[in-house]
Amino acid sequence: MKRIRDIFSNITLPLTAEMPLFLFGMIAALCNTLRFGIAHANHLSSWSSMLLYGCVALLFCWLICLLVYVIKNKIIKGIVKTVAYLFFFIVFAVNIFLWRNFHTWLSPLYLLLALETNGKESSEFMRTFSTTSGSIQTYAACLVAIVAVVIAEWRHNSITHKVSMLRNRKTGTVIFIAMLIGIGVWIKDYPPLFRCSSAEDIDNWCSYRQMIMLDQFTNVTYSIYSLHATANDINTAIGKAEQVWKEDITCADSDSINIIYVLGESYIKKHSALYGYYLNTTPYMLKEQKEGRLFAFDDVVTPYNATTEAEKNAFSLNSIADGEQWYHKPMFTTVLKRAGFEVIMYDIQRDFGTENAVHSTFTMNSLMFNPRICELSYSNVSDKRWDYDMQMIDYYKANVRPKNSKRLIIFHLMGQHLDAAERFPHGQGYDRFKASDIQRNEPWLTDDMRDAIAQYDNATYYNDCVIREIINLYRDENTVVVYHADHGEEIFDYRPKQGRDYSDASADSNLKHYEYDIPLIIWCSDTFQKKHPDIMANIHNSLSRPFMIDNISHTILSLANVTNHYYIADRDVISPQFKPRKRIIRGGVEY
Repeated sequence: MKRIRDIFSNITLPLTAEMPLFLFGMIAALCNTLRFGIAHANHLSSWSSMLLYGCVALLFCWLICLLVYVIKNKIIKGIVKTVAYLFFFIVFAVNIFLWRNFHTWLSPLYLLLALETNGKESSEFMRTFSTTSGSIQTYAACLVAIVAVVIAEWRHNSITHKVSMLRNRKTGTVIFIAMLIGIGVWIKDYPPLFRCSSAEDIDNWCSYRQMIMLDQFTNVTYSIYSLHATANDINTAIGKAEQVWKEDITCADSDSINIIYVLGESYIKKHSALYGYYLNTTPYMLKEQKEGRLFAFDDVVTPYNATTEAEKNAFSLNSIADGEQWYHKPMFTTVLKRAGFEVIMYDIQRDFGTENAVHSTFTMNSLMFNPRICELSYSNVSDKRWDYDMQMIDYYKANVRPKNSKRLIIFHLMGQHLDAAERFPHGQGYDRFKASDIQRNEPWLTDDMRDAIAQYDNATYYNDCVIREIINLYRDENTVVVYHADHGEEIFDYRPKQGRDYSDASADSNLKHYEYDIPLIIWCSDTFQKKHPDIMANIHNSLSRPFMIDNISHTILSLANVTNHYYIADRDVISPQFKPRKRIIRGGVEY
């Protein structure tokens, strides 16, 4: 029994002997975890994640301190300790800098940007951000950390003596249990991460974890490994794009045309008045439908309830039901640019500085805005940041003057992404609905939930206004607009839950309908309808066809009249040759 007590007491030895190193390591590891945990303190999952990844950080720091503690040679001990401090300091400084300047933290996306940045870009970056208030705050935080560490190490013996009281069985037992939990989390998270060999694997790994709560040691490991895991897919996609430019691709139609492709976000189909919702969240779309210019498809689903996976499959000319991955085929943007179209890409989610974009859209942005992909696929790419979708459209109207008579214009919106109340400016006429308008009586529905639903409906109304402004850009020209959402969402629709659920999609039919059913609309200007009566007849005949948006790229090619070997008519929902396929969602579940 005494031997067991001694073991538990001695567990604290590395920590009490190297307390300054241990404390700084824990601060570096958990600075963001604690920040987000406190910000989301009303969610039980935040507390549990903070505890679990806090145990991982404790385990990591204990192992580092143990390594330093067991080394007897002073020179080697000093070198190892310096390297440990340097690693902790880099993690601490980088995350403080990113948070204060961009409201984000270290991620694979930032590592990728750093690797792709040349000397000129680095110099410009330093000039831009070296004197910002966020950078000055970073310098101050680093200075305080350095001074604190120097003083703590200078007083090392005194500190060791004062914390020696922690060397007891009770403290050792608590630390031992915490480290066991850390080992459990490590076993749960790290082996699956190291088995990832593609972007899809990384996306799935992220889907089952609360990424904003990761300790920074796990985050650094994930960020570094992600670049390795996704590299092959990106290189394959680049190769497919380069192959397109080796071919002779033309448009069969000599007329000028505007193809506008709008990718929405987190749109619950059942909250659209266009599809029967009891609140009029889409007055403009209903008006255009009544006047015969807007056509709503009834039975459309997304293959994934996550932006990055849905978008990659929508842009690629692949078909999931035919066993093709997104990197097996080029993107329709590349084909249309090669055919002579001016391709304009405006993406509000390209914003690398938001916490949502850091992890959940890493593999998407690393593909869509890879420098070589941009060169081969776009003529004009946005590089601005906007808070709201309408701001992006207003900027486009004021600053973009297309040079070509054939144009593919892409807008990727923030739509109704959680938190929906943050997706539209308040006090400007978009606060159309309030909690009292929610006509439901489930016993679990609280006033706060009703308010959240009303805010989602307001965001849906705002989205309708954004679509109006996009349509009005080229209403009087030969124009066709294709709009669909990347996926659905939940906002207390049938259970006390909001957001998305990445568990088995086959287990809950309601989950499938709310998170995978999406709106798809095609809007055609009067000029387009007069020029293309055959296409209009095809659209009228296709509105009830079962369809999945991994094949939407073929419909866009047909609307652009670019029907080479990349175009497959039986994948095109408006083609008379269309053949319904199995709709495989979440990587393996038949819808």
